[in-house]
Amino acid sequence: MPNTYPPELQTAWAHVVARAWTDPEFFQLLTHDPKTALESDPHNPHHHTILSHGGAVFPLPQLPARLQNASVEELAGFADHEGFFGILRFT
Repeated sequence: MPNTYPPELQTAWAHVVARAWTDPEFFQLLTHDPKTALESDPHNPHHHTILSHGGAVFPLPQLPARLQNASVEELAGFADHEGFFGILRFT
């Protein structure tokens, strides 16, 4: 099934997921109050991209064990592929 959202949005979410996997406090905030989590860093271009599309939230998976020692960029690359996640709008 093809993506129905812009590629820049998928890439932005991949970077947010990577940050959440490496920052436990951000993970908690993102899973409990995603809008506040994204608004907490308004200068982050990935957060801005998501918010400019109306925001979104999805079930955030736990970091796979085999990726425990990966860098944020490696994690973003892992998460930035079609079909990794779906998006639901938040209100």
